[in-house]
Order: sequence, then C-alpha cells, then structure tokens
Amino acid sequence: HTGVGSVRANFEEALGHLAAGRFNIDDLITQRISFNQVELAYDQLTNDKSALGILFDYTDIPEKTLSKTIKLKARKNNALGLSLIGAGNFATRTLLPALKKLSAEAKLELVVSNQGHQALLAARQYGASSASTDEAIAFTPEAPMGLFLCTRHDSHARLAIAALKAGKSVWVEKPLALSVKQLEEVAVSARQSKGVLMVGFNRRFAPATTRLRTAIEQRAEPKIIHITVNAGALAPNHWALDATAAGGRIVGEACHFIDLARYLIGQPIRSVRCTRRDTDGQDGGCYKITFLDGSIATIDYRTDLPPEIPKEHIKVSGKNWSAEIHNWARLTSVGLGVSCGWPWSRAPHKGHPEALNAFLSAVNGKSPTPIPFEEIFEVSLVAIQMQGMIGGQSITL
Repeated sequence: HTGVGSVRANFEEALGHLAAGRFNIDDLITQRISFNQVELAYDQLTNDKSALGILFDYTDIPEKTLSKTIKLKARKNNALGLSLIGAGNFATRTLLPALKKLSAEAKLELVVSNQGHQALLAARQYGASSASTDEAIAFTPEAPMGLFLCTRHDSHARLAIAALKAGKSVWVEKPLALSVKQLEEVAVSARQSKGVLMVGFNRRFAPATTRLRTAIEQRAEPKIIHITVNAGALAPNHWALDATAAGGRIVGEACHFIDLARYLIGQPIRSVRCTRRDTDGQDGGCYKITFLDGSIATIDYRTDLPPEIPKEHIKVSGKNWSAEIHNWARLTSVGLGVSCGWPWSRAPHKGHPEALNAFLSAVNGKSPTPIPFEEIFEVSLVAIQMQGMIGGQSITL
C-alpha cells in the first residue's frame, strides 16, 4: 500500500520536512565519520553507549570503493553462461521468470546492479553464481558470452557498445538508443562485432504475430494496420516521462509497435506522418506509417483512455480478409482461416519466451540473428524521429 497513511507515505512526508529544514536533528548526531572508516562506526555503536547517531560522509569516496562482487557458488561449464545488468522490475518480474522456464542449456551466472541488494536477491532467487555492483565485470573475457541489458534507457547505447566491443552477444531491452548519434555509434560496433545484437522487441515473436505473418505474407496487396495502445497516464514525476533518463514514451515503448508493424508488413518504412501529438505531458500521439509497398500502419498511442479498455488491440486487413489480435490473448480472422487463443489464462502472450529462445539459439550458433540488424536500426531510427515530431509533421526515410 502506498496511499495516504502508508509507511512509504509517512517516510516521504518525514523526508520532505527534513529537506525543508522543519526538523532539527543536529542534537541526534553524535559523530560524523568518513565512509572509509565504516568499521570504526559500527564498533562505536557496539561499545560506546554515548554513540546515539553516526552520520556517514561519502564525500570523495572513489567509485571502485563502493563496487563489490560476491561469489555465491561455482559456475557450471556445461551450459551457455548468461549475465544480467540491471535487476529492476522488468528483469525480475518478466525476463528472468521466462528465462528460468527455458532449456537448461542456458544458465544465469552473473547479476549486476547499482543497487547491491537487488543484484544479490536476484542472483540468489535465480541461481546465479555471482552478484556484483561493478558493471565492468560483465565485459571481461572470463564473463559469460551472453548478456542482458535491463538498465535505465539512457545507458543502453553505452553498455551495448561496450558489450559488442568485448565480443559478447547482447540482448538490449528497448530502446537501443535515445539519439541518432548514439544509434550510429551502436551500428559501428555491431557491424564490427562477432556477437549477436538483439533488441527486446518480443511482440514480433508472439504466437499470434507469427501465425498472422505466415497467413498474410504471400498476399501481395498493400495491407492496413490499426494499432491502439491504452498506455495509461503516469504520475507527473514518473521516470518514463524524464526525457533525459528515458527518452520519452514513444522511443521507449511505442517502438514495440513500430517493430510489430514492420514485421507484419515485411517491407521497409518509407515515411511517417504525425497526425496528433498530445500536449498534456503524457507523451501520447497518433502516427501514420507508410511502407515501401504502399501498406499503411496507424499507431494510436493513447494515455487518456479508461483502464477498463484492453491495453493493446491490433487490426490488420487486406483484400477480402481481416484479422485482430485482442490484447495478446486471442487472434481471430475473417477470410484467412487463422486463429489462436488461450482461454485458460488471462495473461497476455506477448512472445517473451519465444524471443528469448530465438536469442539463445543464435548465441549458441544454432540459428541466425533473430532480428536482422537493418530492421533493428530502421525501427530504432524511426522511433527516435517520431519522439521529436509534432502534429502535422512528416518525415521521409
């Protein structure tokens, strides 16, 4: 519970009063000690009854002093080793549970996080050999060859470049980059590296998507796609609305649907027109994407719809046929003879296990790169450009 009266709310209220200078806590601080003398501080708390409150001073502490790696158990050499940088909500609630259910041919060996406790908890929960706060350890020759990047968006390009230069195969949770300059730098490293580059565009691997793609790829006529995303409104201070940290919701999340349309059409993107750009601070908008064969995809990224409306709805149509993906729980069609659904489960099937399997197979050399780099680059470039567009603006690739 995080509402009024909760423990979290009480802490925030108290911290607010501290920041405003309304609480005088000087009399509670009996000593100020450099973090380099942390052992001395705990000794005094144990042995000195006059030690009421000790304040740690982190000034001028080298970053390496705060980095630590903990060995939990010996590595297994009979499986593909994997590292993870970034043990936040997506990694621990979606990626790692899906990874755990896959073949024993792949084994999580190393978890890295700026928050040491998060790294340790995730490492213990998913059986990793080591936990660390030092990201550089993941790029050493001894580190596993497969690497997952689930950090804050503004670090993706930098870490992907470091991984590729180290010869690692890297899964980058979207977005790949926040600027054209970053994207071009990643492209140089990707073309020079022997490693596999994968971006977490899982929806193209979902069973509903692959079945629909198989059913329509032989139909030569232009296709029409309508994608409605009920993204919802975020708190004004949510990190995803921070242009510096996250890049924006179009480049950070709507990129999924650019890639989905690109995969279903199977043709390069020719142009994009922004037909609506919301100004309520939630980063919504509507875009019309035209493909080389004349196909059109409309992505309506909504932040003002009621929560009762399904989060994602995709409709694809052509001459004498149409198909719909209903929030990744069901695929129906008319004139195509293709459908699928999971009536026993309400959880959307968005393709995470299938995408992970494709990545691991490529890392093991059993299959080609899951997404051609030209498509990764194209989708990422379009997402970056769409993020900066205003209503009525058009771009041509």
